Amino acid sequence: DHSIRIWDTHSGSCLAILDQHVDGVNSIAWHGNGSLASGSDDNTIQIWDAGRGVRLATIEGQACAVRTVAWDSDDRIACGSEDKRIRIWDVSSGVCLRILEGHTQIVSSVAWNNENRLASASHDSTIRIWDVQEGVCSMVLDKHEYPVTSVAWNNVGNLASGSTDNTIRVWNTHSGECLAMLEGHKNWVTS
Repeated sequence: DHSIRIWDTHSGSCLAILDQHVDGVNSIAWHGNGSLASGSDDNTIQIWDAGRGVRLATIEGQACAVRTVAWDSDDRIACGSEDKRIRIWDVSSGVCLRILEGHTQIVSSVAWNNENRLASASHDSTIRIWDVQEGVCSMVLDKHEYPVTSVAWNNVGNLASGSTDNTIRVWNTHSGECLAMLEGHKNWVTS
C-alpha cells in the first residue's frame, strides 16, 4: 500500500501512517534523533518526523528502486539500489556525496559501523567493505553461494551476513576470515 505505519508497541494502536511514497517501501531506518528514512521502488528516499507523522524531505536522484537505507552518526544516509550502486547522501542538503561501485547485481543491504566503514550485501553473492571517506572497496567477502540479503555489524567490528543459501556467516572484517558459518535454516535468511 506504499505506506509506513508507526505503532505503539504497548497498546498495539497505529500512531501514524506515512504515505507519501508512490510505490512499494523496501527499507526503513531509524536515526537516533527520532527521524526515519525510507527507501522505495519509486526511486526516492523519504525523511520523516515519525513522532508527528510529517515528511521532512525527499531525496531524489536514484536511477532505480532503493532496496536498502542506513543512517550513520554524521547524518548521512547510505542506500543501495537495483542499479548495483551505493550512494551516500547528506541528509540536510540532499546532495549525493559519493557513489560506490563494484557490485555486479542488486545491492540488497547496507550497514554502517562506528569506524566510518560501510558493509554492503548484494545478489552477486558478495559482501563489500567500503572506506567511505576514500570511496574505495577495502575488502570483498565471497564465501556465500547465493545472493546475500542482509548485513549487520556487532560492537567489536565483526559482521554477520544472511543469504539465500540458508546460512548466516560471521566475518572478521579486518582479516576477511569467515569466523563461523551457521546452518540450520530451511529457507532464506533475509534479515
